[in-house]
Amino acid sequence: MDQIGAIVMMGISHAMTGAVAWSALQLIHPQTTPVLVAGLAVTAGAALIPDLDHRDSTASRSLGPLTWVLCRVVQAVSGGHRRATHSLAGCATLAIAVQMAVQARPGVVGTVATAVLLAVILASVVHLVPLRAFKRGWLDEILAAVVAIALAMWPGLDLAMLGPAVLVGTLVHALGDAITRQGIPFWWPISRKNVRLARFKAGGWTERWVLRPAFVLAIPALLFWEPVMSFLGR
Repeated sequence: MDQIGAIVMMGISHAMTGAVAWSALQLIHPQTTPVLVAGLAVTAGAALIPDLDHRDSTASRSLGPLTWVLCRVVQAVSGGHRRATHSLAGCATLAIAVQMAVQARPGVVGTVATAVLLAVILASVVHLVPLRAFKRGWLDEILAAVVAIALAMWPGLDLAMLGPAVLVGTLVHALGDAITRQGIPFWWPISRKNVRLARFKAGGWTERWVLRPAFVLAIPALLFWEPVMSFLGR
């Protein structure tokens, strides 16, 4: 498997952890169907965003020239791959930026800012879709932009969950990288020392054959836990 192929496979794992985390939150704080679906998509996409500091990542390649330029900016500001964007401070900063944009709606500036941020986040998820049709031209970018604009302009849709969804997604990405051999500077800028919770190989057999199948099973189990338990209880 080439480098980009390996990065895509790791991107799938990150996106799945974001979806698992949001599915688990559904048990604690039940949501309406539109908010749940939007939260799942945003959290999965946000779980890819910390890797905007790597030029070959799914997030950096998701919106063509826009995310290419954004990647270079993030690399310069964050100090390189697995630096500031993989820290608690970096995750919180992005979540706050998203929440500020949401709170500025329905004004034009707030709506546009929300749509742009959502487009970058959702394009990363769409870019992982394994359908050949989505890899032709700009179809995946257009789809992400349409969904982002629709969510940003949807009257009555409560987008207050976007900030928390982005925080959850970016944090689970950071924690996922913290169990690899390289680790992450989670407490940056207070400490630049890498935190390692375990020493798994990124993209190794444990990720592919143990963690990823577990994520596949966990998402529907968490989403349908309450309905199934209610049904069985009756």
